[in-house]
Amino acid sequence: MITSPIIQIDNNDLNVLYLSDEQGSNFIKISPDLQEIIDWEYIEASGKLFFRTLDDANKNGQFDKNDNVHYFYYDFKQGKSVEFKPL
Repeated sequence: MITSPIIQIDNNDLNVLYLSDEQGSNFIKISPDLQEIIDWEYIEASGKLFFRTLDDANKNGQFDKNDNVHYFYYDFKQGKSVEFKPL
């Protein structure tokens, strides 16, 4: 019998952003790998979900002021996340 390892989630895990359909299935990850979600907001008028992430630029294992903030929106019509630079 093959057993799978037990996965435990703790406070050291990254917060990431997923979407699903109304039934809660068909999960898709929309935030980039190895980036922590800072915040997000859906703007109905644009039909887009805007979110910010933080990456560990200095690779010290902690998020701090030396790391990079990234800006994205998820375009529901195109079905993809797009990074952009704010004005």
